[in-house]
This record gives sequence, structure tokens and C-alpha cells, in this order.
Amino acid sequence: MSKKRIFPHGKQIVSILQRRRELIRQRTNQEGADPGVVDVTALGQEPRQVCGYVEAKRNGATLELLLYGVIGEDFWGDGVSALDVATILAEHTDAEKIEARMNSPGGDVFDGIAIYNALASHGAEVETICDGLAASAASVIFEAGDKRTMREASRLMIHRAWTWAVGNAEELRAIAEILDGIDEETVQLFDRRTGDDGATADELRELLAGEGAADGSWFTADQAIQKGLADAQETDDDDSDSAEPAQAAARNRKTIDYSQLGGLRVAALYADFPTKPQGETTVREDTANTAGDAGDVTEPAAATFAQLDELSGGDAEFIVAQQKADATIEQATQALVVRLRERAEQAEEGRTTAEKERDDLKQAGDALNAENSEVSGQADAGEGSGKGGGKTFRDLIRMPK
Repeated sequence: MSKKRIFPHGKQIVSILQRRRELIRQRTNQEGADPGVVDVTALGQEPRQVCGYVEAKRNGATLELLLYGVIGEDFWGDGVSALDVATILAEHTDAEKIEARMNSPGGDVFDGIAIYNALASHGAEVETICDGLAASAASVIFEAGDKRTMREASRLMIHRAWTWAVGNAEELRAIAEILDGIDEETVQLFDRRTGDDGATADELRELLAGEGAADGSWFTADQAIQKGLADAQETDDDDSDSAEPAQAAARNRKTIDYSQLGGLRVAALYADFPTKPQGETTVREDTANTAGDAGDVTEPAAATFAQLDELSGGDAEFIVAQQKADATIEQATQALVVRLRERAEQAEEGRTTAEKERDDLKQAGDALNAENSEVSGQADAGEGSGKGGGKTFRDLIRMPK
């Protein structure tokens, strides 16, 4: 399938970004600030950028995008927006290949279409990769790839457009017509990508509608390939002797299931992970031994990410620190023991402080109760003999009727 490869809106996007940055500079009075794209290379071992909820990493002529989250900004401004994707692409117009990795439940259909068009018109070879889920609007973005790859156990989901609406009958009928139009445009977009051997337009309409009460259709990797909605399935076992060393190393690094890492996904994607299999040791020749009877000395292997994750229970700060130190599993275990001991001491100190504050409050309350009791006793003892004319302390402070 041939696609027209242009990027016509680059100048307009740059102009919008310049105006946006100038406004933020005026508000923050920070000359030279660049709020559009933030360089966070210091957090990892490879150059990368973050724009909103879109993360990008440049590796030579290849640009890798991480599209994880809802498509389009929500009420709080969270989500993978088309502006953020276009901003990153405008910064990398010289990229020859784009790898767009995604794990998304979908979201705003128009943001999804805008991201699809931005990727398709960039000019680079585009590979879209479904790491976990490409559903709803994310399935539209997935179809932008010249190569569409689904990773092991990932899913694709398509359905008809839907929305919330309030209004009279005419307004609701007009909205229904808009939704019908979006559905038909989506069918045409999918039909252009499925090819002659994939699902037809009529079949795609049925798949969007779903069977019975179902909303749309779900596809495994094999099912998506059969319908022409995907091109290939990638598994951790995929390897070949003819693969280039750099590609083999990339596969080794990308065998982590980012969708299961939660808050660790950034560290997992951009930290340097050992490429040796778990438990492998390095053998070196001891050149100082000329006799040759003790020539091999083994060095313990650095702990893998999986080992550190299991050891620490998913402590991101601990995992990154141990990876940077290239620590063995024994060294990491010792560091974790020290870390847990320090946390226990801090917790104990906090409990001691809380107990002391509770005791101080109790003593202050007891003293206040004793003072109140003493005042009440003095007032009762003065009844009939004090200057109050036989009135008690309570009588003196009673409000008149």
C-alpha cells in the first residue's frame, strides 16, 4: 500500500509552539524556558524527551514514541493528546523511522484521527506496536503503521463511536447522524488498511457493531492479522541468527511488559538492563597465572530487572539505584536490608513521637479537668455566705429569662 509522505503542518505547529512558549515565559518570567518539550535525559541512560503524556527517545535515525494512557486530554489535562504527539514529531522531522508503542483503552476519536494523520504524514517509516491494548481511538492510531505489530497476549478492539448528549429530539437526531458519519469514516479508514485479503467494508461494519449486546469486537494478534488489521505478531522468543546485533540487543531490552509496571514504566523503558541471561557468569583469563592451573575466574553477574523487582516488591527508586550501581543480587539484598532497617527505625521514631504527643495531650486534658473541678467546688462552697447574696457561681453566670 502506498501512502503520500508529507508533513505539511510543521511550520504551523512550530509557530503555535513559539507563541505558547512565549506566553508561559511571560507568566513565569523565566527567560529561555522551553515548556513544550522537556529533556529528561538525566533520569535515564539514553537521550529522551517528555511532552505532556507522550515520551520520546531518539536512537540514531529511529524515534521511539510511548503512547500509554487515554487518548486526548481529560478534564484535568491528563492523557495522550494530538498536540503533544505533533509537538514531538515537529522536533524530529529528520527521523527516518518511527516506532510508536501503545497501551491505551482509547478516548477522543478526533485526537485519535489527528495522531493517525500526524504519523502517516511525517515522512518516516512508521511501525505501530501494541504492547498491551489498542482499543477504540487507539485502534485508529495503530492502523497508521506501515508495519503494525502486536506483541504477545496483546489485544485490539474496535467499536462504533459513542458520546453523551443532552437536548431535544432534533438535536439528538443530529448527534446520531454525526456518530453514524464517524462510524462510516472509520470503516473506510480500516478498509484502506485491511487489503484485498482482509475484512471487507461490510464485514468491518459488522465488527464495529458487534454481536448481540456487545459493543464492538475484540481481536487477538492472530485474529487481527487474519482480518488485515495487523501485520505481524512479536513474541519474546522471536530471534534469528541473521538479526543485526543492535536489533538483538533491542529485543532483549524490550522484553519487559511495560503495561504491568505501573509507576516503573519510565525507569524500565530507559534504564540500561543487562543483556546476559539470568544467572550467566562471565569467564575471564587470569593473565597473571603463567602456570595455567588457575586460569579461569568467574565474576558474579549483575542482578536483572526481574530479580530486583521481585526482591524489592516494585520499589522504583531502589531498582534504578541498583541498576545504576550494576549491583549483584547479593549486593542488592544487602542494600535492601539496610534500606528496610532505616525505614523501620524511622517508623519506630515516628511511633515514639506520636505516643509522646498523645501523652502530653492527655496530661493537659487531665490538668484542665482538675482545674474545672476546683472552680466548681469553690462556687458550691460559697452558697449562702458569699457576696452573691446566697447565689451560687452557676446562678451568677446564668442568663436572665
